[in-house]
Amino acid sequence: MGFGVEVLIWGIVAGSVLKLATHAVGLRDKRAWIRPGVDLANPALRRMLWLALPLLIGIVFAKIRDNINNVYLLSALDSAGLMQANSMGRKLQSAIHFLVPYSISIAVFPFFCELVDRDDRAQLGAFITRSGRHLLAVFIPFACIVAALSHPLTDLVFAGGRFDALAVRRTAISMACYTFMLPAAAIEALVMQAFFANRRMVAVTVAGIGFSALSMGISWFGLHLWAGRELLVLMVIAGGVALTRALKSWVLVLMLGRHAPVFPFRPTVLFLCRIVLVSVAAGGAAWLAARYGAAALAATAGNRVSDLVQLAAGGAAALAAGAAACALLRVREPVELMQRVLRARTRRPSRGGHTG
Repeated sequence: MGFGVEVLIWGIVAGSVLKLATHAVGLRDKRAWIRPGVDLANPALRRMLWLALPLLIGIVFAKIRDNINNVYLLSALDSAGLMQANSMGRKLQSAIHFLVPYSISIAVFPFFCELVDRDDRAQLGAFITRSGRHLLAVFIPFACIVAALSHPLTDLVFAGGRFDALAVRRTAISMACYTFMLPAAAIEALVMQAFFANRRMVAVTVAGIGFSALSMGISWFGLHLWAGRELLVLMVIAGGVALTRALKSWVLVLMLGRHAPVFPFRPTVLFLCRIVLVSVAAGGAAWLAARYGAAALAATAGNRVSDLVQLAAGGAAALAAGAAACALLRVREPVELMQRVLRARTRRPSRGGHTG
């Protein structure tokens, strides 16, 4: 239609302005509190700036890490397709992270602040542990299922035009590795809000900078050790990001454990062992069903019907195997989560009926 990149940029700006406008409408009853101006002598403002400073440093360092891992190191290779595959592979993980764990962490922040102000550490720890187990019970099996079905999923969504079979294979590997970051990212999003509610910014920033540096080190090491094996380099970069995120979440949980009883060791280890077995069963069933589904059709890679059949067969097998494994190993968290969602949905219409 003749539109250039300028239209895309102006569209982003317009969307950002409209988003800000929705916040302004939502805060219209508090407009009397607005006092334009900056008073650096205000103790509350100075405390806020001191609390924000470590976070700003951490955000800047994280952006440096992303540029080094995703642009600088990959640009040193001859193949430009690796950078595209690395970027495409992050999209599923990034979208789901912002839709579920990030949204939940924002929603629970006021509740965490209330518990911290009451010094109710027991309830804070119990809530984080229970919610964290629910998130892990969803995202660890989900990561294994996506890894098993990454090739047909990538082929269905991205294949076509210049996105050939090699690009599909690269993106599928990247997607599989990055999706394993979701469980750790979910726990990190939840735990970070507890640190923010406790107004403890420096420790989490130092931890974030340390593991960001470790991620860059793993990527650099992989590039220089296996520079000629592009798929392996891609796996090292994406897998290194997932590994360091998992280590960071573990360290954050240990740090938070000094202030609140979160994730008791023995029950958590037993839970993780059970959920890993459930995930292996679901992922293995998905892989086998997808493989035999494609073989039954005898379709070549890139065929949309074959991709759909593999995804449908793999998804159904994963659900059946995962449900059976949960029942056998007594993993109740997925059922508890579904019951909570159903209770929340049934509670909403009843409130509307009372107001009418």
